[in-house]
Amino acid sequence: MAIIQLLDRPKNIIYIVWDGDTTAEKWLDQARQLVAQPDWRAISRLIADVHTAANPDTIGDKAMEAVAALFGTQLETVRKKRIAVLASDLFGRTRTLSTLLAPLGVSMVVFNHLDTACTFLGINPADTQQTLEQLRLKLRSEGS
Repeated sequence: MAIIQLLDRPKNIIYIVWDGDTTAEKWLDQARQLVAQPDWRAISRLIADVHTAANPDTIGDKAMEAVAALFGTQLETVRKKRIAVLASDLFGRTRTLSTLLAPLGVSMVVFNHLDTACTFLGINPADTQQTLEQLRLKLRSEGS
């Protein structure tokens, strides 16, 4: 298990789910794939659900600095995005990333609850939960 993402251009959102063992290398690969997507520039909202990720200590400061640097290469793009992260056990680590991204003008907020994250993004919580759960199930079925 690792990371899965879905870009939904009609809904103007990117969904990301982390599940199980997620390493810094997997995250960096996912971030590189994300910014390489043709729709990356056009989509203005992103929700990342990392609350079922295992081994949060494997995501260290260097990985967060690398992702912040990657986003920093696309300042005009990331400044237009609103990013919500659902993060229970990774809350503190994710706040560190938010702090690193703040000077770039990135609007990233870390949440414990889906409803408040959806309010921040202006999206439907029921639809979002369904999409995130479908992605999590897909990730788990591919990892079996």
